[in-house]
Amino acid sequence: MIALMYHDIEAVGCPNEKLGTSAYYYVTSAKTFRLHLEIIRSLHLDVLTLSGYWRAMKEGSINPNDTVILTFDDGHESIERVAMPIMNEFGYAGTTQVIAGFVGKPNKHTLDEQQLHRLCHAGWDIGGPGFYPVVLTELHDGKLEFELCETKRILEQALHKPIEMMSIPHGPYDRRVRSAIVNAGYQASLCSSPGINRTGTDRFSLRRMTVHQRVDLLTFRKIVTRHAPFYLRERLRRFAYLSLQRLLESLIHLRGE
Repeated sequence: MIALMYHDIEAVGCPNEKLGTSAYYYVTSAKTFRLHLEIIRSLHLDVLTLSGYWRAMKEGSINPNDTVILTFDDGHESIERVAMPIMNEFGYAGTTQVIAGFVGKPNKHTLDEQQLHRLCHAGWDIGGPGFYPVVLTELHDGKLEFELCETKRILEQALHKPIEMMSIPHGPYDRRVRSAIVNAGYQASLCSSPGINRTGTDRFSLRRMTVHQRVDLLTFRKIVTRHAPFYLRERLRRFAYLSLQRLLESLIHLRGE
């Protein structure tokens, strides 16, 4: 299974407010988004929500090699206003992660409760990265439990349905975080590590491919067709990045001693 990670979707003729900032790197135009869906449809891939994928896997009713999940992080209001109508045309539903601390608070940039209900009615999955988008590995046990459990409580109270899926904010996770996610009652979680999810992939660290400005149509096709050389380069790039990060952390630690 390939899980795609989108963020904000820019409406036609309505420049996104992030234009000119570094955050615009993660904004996808509605035109490009539609082309992505056309590629997926042309390849006859199954588009499922995360919960739909998990149910189908338990039932053995799908081929994960032919499955794509479209996820949308941070609960931008454009997900309901721009992305959902386009996906409706294709008969697809997605999975969005909502910052629970923003639910019920007036904010023109994030999904409000009415929009969340419309997404649910259209068959979307709603999950959360936490009460606020913090790095879970940096939290002590009590704060970690609060982030996960309070997110679940707020979203379930707002939507009147079980919340079983979530994403790990900013990516870092470890065994302690995994155990906390399980104990909070979630059934699956998404991370930010690139790669393909296979039958044996841990459902609490499902990999995703980030869609950003540098993902052109050729690259997108390589992602959804599981192009082996492309994924090898991505793994090597990820390994180099993490190795450099660990080296820098070690140097900072040594300088502090």
